[in-house]
This record gives sequence, C-alpha cells and structure tokens, in this order.
Amino acid sequence: MSNYRPKGESKISIEVKDSELTCKADNESLATNLPLDLYKPGEVLFGITGNQYGPKKISISEIAVLRGSQSSKGIQKNSKEAMTRERNARAKLQLAQSAIEEGLIVLAKKFLTDITNEYTDTSAAKEGRELLRTLSPE
Repeated sequence: MSNYRPKGESKISIEVKDSELTCKADNESLATNLPLDLYKPGEVLFGITGNQYGPKKISISEIAVLRGSQSSKGIQKNSKEAMTRERNARAKLQLAQSAIEEGLIVLAKKFLTDITNEYTDTSAAKEGRELLRTLSPE
C-alpha cells in the first residue's frame, strides 16, 4: 500500500472482489488487487497504523455498503441518501451497543446522542433514543 496522507476529509473507496482488496482515496490508488488470504464475505476491517506520534484518530461521516451486482448508479439519489443515513446510524448504534457491553457508558451515551441528533429520521435513531432513556433514567 502507498503512504497516503489525507488532507482534511477524504473520500475512500474500498472494494473486495475474489478475496482481493482495491482501495482508492481521493482518486489516488492505495492498493490494487491486494490478496486477503483470511477474508470472509461480509467482513470488513478498517483501521490505521501508528506513526511516530502514535495512532491518529479517524472519523467516518458516511458509509455505504454495496454487495454483489449493486452499484451506486442503480440506486436513485433520495433512496440512496436515506439508505446511507440509516446505515450510518446503524453503525453508530452498533458502536454504542459495543461500548455498553464493555462498560463504557459515557462513550455509549455520546454515540446515542449523536445518532438522535444527526439521524432523527431513521429507525436506528428511534432505537437509540429508547436505549439512551434506559441509560439515563429520569
């Protein structure tokens, strides 16, 4: 993989096909057909490596998962945006649930508050509000 240095927000695309990874960031190729010997369908690991100053924090603002023959061109814009918002909210909801399991209640509350404020129109936000109420009894 190349030594890519992001400048602010970056659009990253990751494709796994036939257990090989292709990754681009801001249209710069980072990896092409990189073999993933231990890859299982549906499994995605995303992370960073440390540097001389330690690991750098990352933030994922949007995520879309396309499977099989789906393509972003085949999904209408409004529908795609709604699906993306629901996926993003669900991803944060899963992070909140993991934080609760690990006893990180303050972190879980932050994720749940973010979901309810950012993704008010999603079913995940409704679940997040209910879970937040159980963590913050009145």
